Amino acid sequence: MTIYETFIIIAGLTGKNLRDKAFTEEIITAITHIKSLVIEPLKTEDFTAAMALMDEYNLDGEDAVHLAVAIRAGAQEILSNDKDFDVTSMKKSRSAGKLQHCS
Repeated sequence: MTIYETFIIIAGLTGKNLRDKAFTEEIITAITHIKSLVIEPLKTEDFTAAMALMDEYNLDGEDAVHLAVAIRAGAQEILSNDKDFDVTSMKKSRSAGKLQHCS
């Protein structure tokens, strides 16, 4: 899940507006204080890899970028409720409690 998607989901669940600076800061603080969370930056090579993954697995662009970053980061699993990942080589988990931190 991207940081953007996280913002949208939290705003939708709370009914708050992302133009509210205090609310936005609260989200950022919460995310950045999650123990052992690693936020992976997007790199140019991720987009190149994503194009190949779109062809290989018939993914949309967003899913392909997520998968490309997960592969580059050495992830063993991807957390998703998206059935598109079922056809990929990446093990999928629907629960964050089952995921292991990749190093």
